[in-house]
Amino acid sequence: MPTSILMENTAITNIQVARVQRILKKLAQVKATHIPDKKSSPDQFQLVPPLSEAEVQAFEAEHRIRLPEDYRAFLIHAGNGGAGPIYGLYSLDKYNDFADWVEDEIPDDFLARPCPLSPGMPQTPDWREPFGDTSPYQGTLTLGSRGCTFETQLIVAGPYAGRVIYVDADEHAPPYFVREPDFLAWYERWLDELMLGYNQLQFGYGPGGGELELWQILDDPQADGELKGEAAAAFWRLPRLSDETIRRFPTLLESSSAEVRSNTLIVARKFKLKSLAPHAIVVLDDVSADVRKQAVYTMEMLAPQRWVEPVRKLLWEDPDRHVASTAFYQLKKARALIKPDLLRIVTTAPPHLCRAHAIDAGWWGAADAPMLIKHLEDEEQHVQYRALVALQRLHIRSRLPAIINLLSHEAVNDITNIILKLQGKSGQAATVPVLLKWARCGDDLSRLAAMDALAKIGDERAIPIAQRMLREERPPMQKKEKSTHGKTIAALVRASLEQSPNPRLRALAR
Repeated sequence: MPTSILMENTAITNIQVARVQRILKKLAQVKATHIPDKKSSPDQFQLVPPLSEAEVQAFEAEHRIRLPEDYRAFLIHAGNGGAGPIYGLYSLDKYNDFADWVEDEIPDDFLARPCPLSPGMPQTPDWREPFGDTSPYQGTLTLGSRGCTFETQLIVAGPYAGRVIYVDADEHAPPYFVREPDFLAWYERWLDELMLGYNQLQFGYGPGGGELELWQILDDPQADGELKGEAAAAFWRLPRLSDETIRRFPTLLESSSAEVRSNTLIVARKFKLKSLAPHAIVVLDDVSADVRKQAVYTMEMLAPQRWVEPVRKLLWEDPDRHVASTAFYQLKKARALIKPDLLRIVTTAPPHLCRAHAIDAGWWGAADAPMLIKHLEDEEQHVQYRALVALQRLHIRSRLPAIINLLSHEAVNDITNIILKLQGKSGQAATVPVLLKWARCGDDLSRLAAMDALAKIGDERAIPIAQRMLREERPPMQKKEKSTHGKTIAALVRASLEQSPNPRLRALAR
């Protein structure tokens, strides 16, 4: 290696070592003053002993890479894992933790292959498609877990080597590039925010800094909408807001960025900024559906005496089904919907699942039985099921002909099987003929549901069918495609028979 390059690398390493020493001082401060998270271990702020230069070089030689200089300096002069954001840092030997999880095969040169990821990738479920057979995670190593399916990676090869990214094994969204330029900046931000008492739940998302830095971004006409949106959301992590920020906060609802307006409403709820309530009423008519939805939640919290009527208007008039359903659920939770509202929703409202949940609100009485019976044949299965449950609770005998008629011509689906099984709770002998038919002719799940109902009713006409099913020593198959249960048909029928009030049926289970 030429002397000039060697001197350059030495200078860079010295800079990184100085950064590591500053970080170690901050870590000592945090360790001395910070109360460990109850979910974390007592050694939350302890580092694992560092690696030697030779050990790092051996790892690099094995994988044909040069680790980013700042991360390299951390491993050698600070620690090989331990104290770190969320659940801490892994040691270097767990570099493949995420790849082992999401990749079928990992080639020997996986770390050396350039990572194809880049900031600003489309936030769409099919984000991975452009990469084809190339793994988006090649050229990255695992830094640690953020819980569940979420982990933190460090890019070690490719144009964005040195950047920290957040990944999700479920891959619903592309990896998130944290705003810090390298590992040490990301790590030091964690310590700085701990010392300032910032909330750590969403650590690493959005820009770092406090109120001053966030307002600088929001006031910058050159900053893009995504960055401004993240800056507005970042107020949420602060332990408190200054009087000046509270005074200025309503102006953010006038931003041209829908993300800024939406995140402003979320932050207002956290800090209970009642001064924002009059402005939140205005954005109930915002052009952005997400802003309108957040305004519903915010108005409910900040203006409990003023929010019902404006939100009721959204329930009936908003063109976005998610906003309408949000209005419904919040009004329902607040018990601000009366029977005429709920009846109107059940009979005329199309959005989402509101009609099913409107039935589930429990406002109906015996006089509403005809309406509920009508909805047993609704086009939405959720509505069918809620109507059936309501009728069961009402104990309306007049529902039986409608249920029998439904079961006589209904195709097999999940609701059909629920209806079949629920007949056992009714104890009505009038349903037995149709249950016997389903126990003979339905698919495996329908036969089991019908047999369960027959056993609960205790009708002895089920005995021959039960005897045949008790000889079926195989798991039930749904539509003859796949097994849906670990137990055999015989075992499941036996369990139903054991609960029968009829001793002759119970005897079959022995």
